[in-house]
Amino acid sequence: MDLAVIVPVAALVLLARRLSLAAVHTGALAVFAVMAATAFATFNPLQPAWPIFNRDSLTISPALTRSIAATGGVAVVEGFHGALFNGLGYPSASHVLAVPEMDFWRSRFPQMAEAERERTFNRFLWVQVARVDRPRLVSTDSVVVPGKVFLPNGGGPP
Repeated sequence: MDLAVIVPVAALVLLARRLSLAAVHTGALAVFAVMAATAFATFNPLQPAWPIFNRDSLTISPALTRSIAATGGVAVVEGFHGALFNGLGYPSASHVLAVPEMDFWRSRFPQMAEAERERTFNRFLWVQVARVDRPRLVSTDSVVVPGKVFLPNGGGPP
């Protein structure tokens, strides 16, 4: 695809000394018009956005809805990270946090030493739910947390 841009522009540059300025401008306009038409020919601005934003059509939607109902308000699904579900409109434990709320993590992990909690959560953070016993940094910007802390009563009996 790069050659489709480079070759015509290089040809115009090489021929520029032999052509008039008007011919160079016309040639450049023609080259860029063909490139734009090629790049955007399949784009349909009138295409409906319903298939993109209709989250009920997703195969994972029923599981997310059940998870939200079971936790009282947040989807707790292992194996996903980032703000994928949040972007679809589902409140999710898996998230990307630019400015973590330390009081939230303090309420979820009161047994952690304050210094360890600060070191683990006080950063730009990709939060992932996993089957772990305690929060664990997996990289400088990613932490896995036990999903049970998002369940009512920590996943234990009421």
